[in-house]
Amino acid sequence: MSVGIVLVSHSRALAEAAVDLARRLIVAVDVPVETAAGLADGGLGTDPGAVVEAVERLGERCEGVLVLADLGSGVMSAEMALEMLDPALAERTRLSAAPFVEGAARRLRRRRDRQGSSGRGR
Repeated sequence: MSVGIVLVSHSRALAEAAVDLARRLIVAVDVPVETAAGLADGGLGTDPGAVVEAVERLGERCEGVLVLADLGSGVMSAEMALEMLDPALAERTRLSAAPFVEGAARRLRRRRDRQGSSGRGR
């Protein structure tokens, strides 16, 4: 069964780097990957319409599509996109509830908060 992956990210550069990293680490597996990342003007953000387009591209050649988002608000954009899909394609599409960057961002915020309260870093 062929499953494609859509990476939803606020940053085009981050999404491209994640794809590059995955392909370098897992060279024996050829998985179709599309990105829906950043805004049309190059700024940070997510666009549900871009997510729909990426899912549709993969849906044409894959039996299923897995959508991964970088942060919680990226998950919200992906959820909106899934509601906009043709029902037959939506049936073959799954959204991971685990944002792939949020854990790292949360950890950095905690570290920053501790540094602010103690006056030193860890």
